[in-house]
Amino acid sequence: MTGAFDKGIIKRAFSKAAATYDSHSGLQGETAREVSALLPLEPGVILDAGCGTGGVMEYVKALSPSAQVYGFDIARAMLGIAGGKPALKGARLACADCESLPFKDSSFDAVVSNMAYQWVEYPEGAFGEAWRVLRPGGVFIFSTLGPGTFIELRRSIEEAERLTGRNGLPRLMDFADAEELLKALEAAGFGGIKMEERKRERRYNDLRELLRTLKFIGAVNPSSGGKNTLSRGSTLKETSKIYLTAFPYPEGGIRATYDVILATAYKT
Repeated sequence: MTGAFDKGIIKRAFSKAAATYDSHSGLQGETAREVSALLPLEPGVILDAGCGTGGVMEYVKALSPSAQVYGFDIARAMLGIAGGKPALKGARLACADCESLPFKDSSFDAVVSNMAYQWVEYPEGAFGEAWRVLRPGGVFIFSTLGPGTFIELRRSIEEAERLTGRNGLPRLMDFADAEELLKALEAAGFGGIKMEERKRERRYNDLRELLRTLKFIGAVNPSSGGKNTLSRGSTLKETSKIYLTAFPYPEGGIRATYDVILATAYKT
């Protein structure tokens, strides 16, 4: 990743996107349901790490009304949306960071997370915190994005930079692959690890719609380095043209790949 990892950027972006997140997070809604489906039938006391507007917690309460649900997020505005949902009445929410949890050791039967750990600079430390707050035998289930995410956009940018002689770095973040995540989980102390990678394609009318959708869910590059961005006019126009030509969706518009990684691990 180019430049320093800036958590302030993440916090501000997700805070600004709190009001628009639910209406633009179709993929995240799908993965929230998948993460929830991997939980035991009676999950007991669960913690949703990076809970956002509460998608996973809503599914958990629907599947197991007796579950005691806790959630935390780095963006307080996201917690405001989650706390206002009738289904989450009684959920205990906290503003916190994945790498430093305000919970006692061995407090939870399960830690779940949906599309949050890609925003963590040091996964091993964050996974270690999940391990710490889990009870022995507890399960850790999460979804995150892998390196195949936005492969079409990456290639379009590279070609646009070649043609224009300009660059727009930094504009896309790097994502850990399954092997890196596996090593980080093992280093944190987890066992019984299972990982599944699923490629998802989404359709957008054009590049502007894709970028607007990412903005409305708070997805930004957390790197503070570099002064140039993809929004530079000539680079954006050339990238958009290349993208539409090279990666069209069959029914029109463009396609974008999301490389979704689902992981399950146990505190042994």
